[in-house]
Amino acid sequence: MRILPSLIAVCFLFLNCSLTYAWEKELAFGFLQTNGNTSSKSNNLKLHLENNDEHLFYDINISFFSQSKQGNNTAERYKVSAQTNKRISDQKYLYLLFLTEDDRFSGFDYQSSINFGYSRVLLKDIKNTLQFEFGPGYRVSSIPSQSKEKEITFRVSEEYQLNLSDNAVLQQSFSINSGEENTIMNLEIGLTSNITDPLSLSLIFDTRYIKNVPVGKKNYDSKISIQFNYEF
Repeated sequence: MRILPSLIAVCFLFLNCSLTYAWEKELAFGFLQTNGNTSSKSNNLKLHLENNDEHLFYDINISFFSQSKQGNNTAERYKVSAQTNKRISDQKYLYLLFLTEDDRFSGFDYQSSINFGYSRVLLKDIKNTLQFEFGPGYRVSSIPSQSKEKEITFRVSEEYQLNLSDNAVLQQSFSINSGEENTIMNLEIGLTSNITDPLSLSLIFDTRYIKNVPVGKKNYDSKISIQFNYEF
């Protein structure tokens, strides 16, 4: 797996940090299979690790998605993101973000980036939380049989959370990472409802737009998924 070296490096650097508090862990999984005139199945798996120390915040996401129809793979995506925030004050942070993605049907071998910058909580009350980030970065995009695209980028993102009730949360995130060679935008909207104390159910819509894609590929990718989340 081409993304495996990045995954090992992220886990080593983050999980071996000396931290005051234990990691919060969540495993999300979803599965859908149809039979009859059309046979298809899809799998969705995600591991989320989080640690909120006194001065540092760590966030790691490792995800996998696959889909097949009539026994043939039609989608296969691996994604790893790792972010650390250095707290300046209660609402101001400096952040460092590493992201790598291997989408076997996008036309890219992989796309990896590193970004750093400034993060600020613009709104925080009982129901609402809104956070904004921006900063420069560097991205490498690998396309088969071509030289790698290497470029300086600038990233802007926002995250919003609305507590609908004691048992339901709406989350939304949007980011733009733009460079001279390419621009990538990501949007995700999710509704999560608690079932029991460690178990919850989520309905998630996410879409990605890549301005310049290899020949024969589409600029947009989107999916709607239903998944169970288990905290441990």
